Amino acid sequence: MKTTACFLFALLVFAPLQAVAAEKAKEEQTHFSVTVPGGWFSYTGSDTQYVPESVKKAFDGTDIELPELYMVGWRESQGEFVGAFAITYVHKGTGNFLKQVLEGDPAQREKAAVSFSDLEALRIRKAYVNNRKQKVAESSVDFLESGDMFVALSDAIIYAGKITRHRSATYFFRGDSMIGVITLRNDKAPEKIVKDLDNLPMAVIWND
Repeated sequence: MKTTACFLFALLVFAPLQAVAAEKAKEEQTHFSVTVPGGWFSYTGSDTQYVPESVKKAFDGTDIELPELYMVGWRESQGEFVGAFAITYVHKGTGNFLKQVLEGDPAQREKAAVSFSDLEALRIRKAYVNNRKQKVAESSVDFLESGDMFVALSDAIIYAGKITRHRSATYFFRGDSMIGVITLRNDKAPEKIVKDLDNLPMAVIWND
């Protein structure tokens, strides 16, 4: 299990369903905030009817059900999928896992981490191999600690026919809550798309 003395976070925001020319900010009063990169389409809440079919077919983030699914954002090019992200939020129920990985003995910590890794691998396989008939070339999960925070980092490579895609997920555990940032992009996505998605997990903060 990897440890670190600190984990850097920037600001989080939400934008309404529209392509925005600049970043827009909105804070959740009690729990967290998030930043949506400029130029991305996004929806929050139950407006799933606005998500293009190319995104639904490509991205496992659109499989997540409410209320855990908080937001989905996407980019297309001529109606074809290029990249997408999902913000997930579990308000209560993760405290026992956090206690085990932060306060448990080495065996408990290892067991909790392995269990999480196995569940994430199963989730990815179900979403892409079973549901989308694609191939998961490889996947991995790493962990970071920072005070009362625990962070799980998941990466996978997906083969969708002739297209290779990169899926990454960052899960932030704190108290009894969890925030997830899941991203997927084409291997040949433009540099701005890659940068936007790479930076998105770094933008998470909790409202105290």
